[in-house]
This record gives sequence, C-alpha cells and structure tokens, in this order.
Amino acid sequence: MHVAVLTYHFLPRLGGVEVATHELACALTRCGVEVSVIAPRQLPEPMELPYRLVPLQGGSCLLYTSDAADE
Repeated sequence: MHVAVLTYHFLPRLGGVEVATHELACALTRCGVEVSVIAPRQLPEPMELPYRLVPLQGGSCLLYTSDAADE
C-alpha cells in the first residue's frame, strides 16, 4: 500500500501539523506502508527520513474535502 500525505506546513518549521505529519508518516512506515509526504517546500538541509518527501510545485495547493453529513 502507498499512502500520500499532503500538508501545508512541514519540517523544519515546528508546530502541531508538522510534528503530527512526521509522526504519522513514521508510524505508517514502521507498519510497512510506503509513504510520500507532499509539502510546499524542501528542507534547507538534507535530512534522512524513513519516507519520501515530495516538494509541492508552486508552493500552494487546492484541497477538496467531503463531509458525508452534508450529502
């Protein structure tokens, strides 16, 4: 299985979103899941991560969410 995690903030910035995204990606990787984290910018210095970090081209994204209660 391959999971892509899309985030609007990522390391090296430190905050709830950044830490939770990193921890989720690490936990999924430990469970044998192939993980790609898609984030707006690359790390300023190379960092060894157990998952793939994919830079989001253009620096922004459009997210679509669906709330089943609204349907």
